[in-house]
Amino acid sequence: MLVLNRIDALIHTDVYGLSLMHELGLQDKVEVAPFRYTRHNPVYIAVSKKSKLIKRKDRLEEVFKKMIESGEVDKVIHNFFETQGLPVPEYK
Repeated sequence: MLVLNRIDALIHTDVYGLSLMHELGLQDKVEVAPFRYTRHNPVYIAVSKKSKLIKRKDRLEEVFKKMIESGEVDKVIHNFFETQGLPVPEYK
């Protein structure tokens, strides 16, 4: 709808929006606005109470915390965008 001028703008997260734009080959057809949401916007991982993983919830929290502190999460994010040929968005 954006490419067909049926809507003027689309608001999306950098992470998904840039990936989708490149996947659809739209980088030459749309312009990414310089606007960025700058307030802290945390991301959560949820585990269902019915999941077998719920028994290991404490361990999962510990591992994820270590991954964040060690910079491993940053490496994963950078690797994803770089292997897709996409610019790494500001996410902190």
